[in-house]
Amino acid sequence: VVVKEVPAMEEVAKPVAATIDPRVQMVLDELGISLSVPGPADSDPRYGGSVSLRMVEPTTWDVHRYNSYRIRIGNSYMTERLLRWDHGPGKPPASYTPIPALAESWEVMEGGTKFVFNLRDGVKFHNRDPVNGREFVASDVVWTLDRINREDQAVRQKEFLKQVVSYEAPDDDTVVMELSEPVAAFLHFMTYTLMEILPHEAEEKCGDFAIPECSAIGTGPFVFKELRPGVSVTFERNPEYWERPYPYLDEVVQLFFGDERSEDAAFRTGKVDLLGVETCGISGERYRAFTKSSPDMIYPSFADSLNRRGLHFKSDTPPFDDVRVRRAAAMAIDRKGWVNSVLGGYGLPFGGYLSYGTEFWLPDDEYGEAAQYIQYNPEAAKMLLEEAGYGPGDIKITMPHTASYGERYASEGELMAGLLKDIGIEASLEMRDYDSFVPVWRDGNYENAVYTWLATGFLPEQWFVLPFHPEQRGKKAYGIDDPWMVEKLNELTGSLDSQERIDLSHELTKHIADQAYVVPAPWWIYFYAQNPRVKNYTYHDSFDNGAPLTKTWVEE
Repeated sequence: VVVKEVPAMEEVAKPVAATIDPRVQMVLDELGISLSVPGPADSDPRYGGSVSLRMVEPTTWDVHRYNSYRIRIGNSYMTERLLRWDHGPGKPPASYTPIPALAESWEVMEGGTKFVFNLRDGVKFHNRDPVNGREFVASDVVWTLDRINREDQAVRQKEFLKQVVSYEAPDDDTVVMELSEPVAAFLHFMTYTLMEILPHEAEEKCGDFAIPECSAIGTGPFVFKELRPGVSVTFERNPEYWERPYPYLDEVVQLFFGDERSEDAAFRTGKVDLLGVETCGISGERYRAFTKSSPDMIYPSFADSLNRRGLHFKSDTPPFDDVRVRRAAAMAIDRKGWVNSVLGGYGLPFGGYLSYGTEFWLPDDEYGEAAQYIQYNPEAAKMLLEEAGYGPGDIKITMPHTASYGERYASEGELMAGLLKDIGIEASLEMRDYDSFVPVWRDGNYENAVYTWLATGFLPEQWFVLPFHPEQRGKKAYGIDDPWMVEKLNELTGSLDSQERIDLSHELTKHIADQAYVVPAPWWIYFYAQNPRVKNYTYHDSFDNGAPLTKTWVEE
């Protein structure tokens, strides 16, 4: 990989440390957990066979009009980005270093404001009408970026491209992008699922990319075969995939389920090979049950840095425009009790905004004065509410919630409401289905508080800039327009120095704790379940399951 002028960009997100922090190890020892992921297979690769996994059916297959994990994982089998994550058997599931994919190399010029991507020769789209196996060229990248810019619903993609002022294809093998200012994470943005390159012919024939039978065409390792609505979607091996000798599998089948009991039964009986590889994992309770009923299966585990959940506020709306009320809510959270109850004993009871598993983590005991607001102290919380002029039951809120992310997530919302009630805040849950709940946390469609995902992602740009910058979601979604934060967020976005980015992240997370802009829940331990017939597979926590399965084979 050619990286000129700004070598620090390669180190924007370093791999997860091989050793576990002693404070984390102490928690793991108390819980009796040993984290591990499979290493490379000790057998020779084999061609053929099928792997099945659990998934939830997407509402549509147009990635520019539906940004859910449900479509991102399905698209990862068929489509590819300019870059991909450096991942493989035995490597950490939460390590995020961009490496070549459709772009075989790149150059960073003019102080980090110009990116030249040199495309890989000989890559072909799938041999399906109307694209018919033609060669992938630079104009496909330009067309895809054009479509993102004209699609109102391509919200996440536009966030990645916010500083891009121009892009062009001077020839079939080169794409040039120019930015208004340096963006340290830009290469990572080009690596995210949602940034797949699509062929223009599919839209011209099909009208959009919503119907996979017509439009699901990419350059990826697997080709769309069949969609059975409500049942499954099947992908078959791409015999002309550019990266030889992959893939080994003949087929990947995603089975659509509606409840966890059916999923668990299917795994136990061998009808599902992989369970929990669709971004949330399986709960500790399910893990414990599996290890008793099916001890011969494989159950990898790691500290989950992606699935970060918590209580959001409208910080410019009463009663949460008063920092004392927000701080009271923050001090109401019993994280150790949370881990031992709804998480079944499998979680990390930390209160800081930055989760363990990245170079940016800040342990709870290093938050200084703000540490008091990430610790459980219900009596102090009640005193803060009284100081703010609120007695028991004076604050009544309705929190939108959903059961669409599984029983564990649904139970967490109920627990959060109960903890708030314990300090005198009456919180009732308003249940929504999946598609109506997404705009709640994405667009701020709630009145004053909601328990939902914290900003998911792999980098500080996703943890800090996206949710807290007023020009992103900060003002609209969370009522935050904090001048001090804006200054620090702008510094973070443009910084190309790894240590400076870590230091800025620590300043920001302490400020978030002090102002109680969000209240993090404990971090999940990520478990997934794997049939041992599946060889050379290691899950990657990025919505890209196509890459791990490309190097996978099966042995009966």
